[in-house]
Amino acid sequence: MDKDARSNTDNDDKQKSLSDWKKHKIGIGCLTLFFIPILLVGLGSFFVATYQFYKVYEAKKWKPTNATILFSDLSVSRGVKGGFLSEVKIKYEYFIGTKSFIGNSVSFGIQKNSSDGYGLLYDKLNNSKVVQVYVNENDPEESVLIRDVTNSMIVLVIFSFMWNSLLMVFVLPIFFKKLTPSKILVFTIIIWFLGMGKLIYHIGDIDISKKVVVLEEKEEYIYIE
Repeated sequence: MDKDARSNTDNDDKQKSLSDWKKHKIGIGCLTLFFIPILLVGLGSFFVATYQFYKVYEAKKWKPTNATILFSDLSVSRGVKGGFLSEVKIKYEYFIGTKSFIGNSVSFGIQKNSSDGYGLLYDKLNNSKVVQVYVNENDPEESVLIRDVTNSMIVLVIFSFMWNSLLMVFVLPIFFKKLTPSKILVFTIIIWFLGMGKLIYHIGDIDISKKVVVLEEKEEYIYIE
């Protein structure tokens, strides 16, 4: 083979290698763009759920304080998928020493949701005058009516586990060679089966209305003609 033929062959090989490298780079880029939103949703739901449970833990040290209900309302709207989302809106006044504060926080979970049974909670608040709230003594402006775990918090944890279990099918085999996608898929199916069972059949749902401590109910007025 003469030098010109050898040179042409080398150029062809270089061109092919360059073309393969470009295709590989484009493939990685497309895969990255596909996984970034999925990863952000997974990490976002995990960190929000972790923060909510941390606030529940922190609020166990907060000071129980009497609060007068100034306003309560039940808001219902249609969700994206056709279901109904409800939210209890509340304003209450409490005193730390002689200073008055206004609070409006119901719980640490997502306020507008379809899992917390706000109807019962609203009925209870609507018939109450004075309730017990919990105040952060380090920041008296921070308070909450229900400092316990709520259904919306549990739903978020379940969603985070279900969503992130799908990511693990692709991610874990990269770092652990013995873990094949098929093995992780079995684990993922179990998580989804348990998660869907909880979400559909509301197994172990919490009645958050029972978490409210009523100190004084509204007076019932009887009108006599």
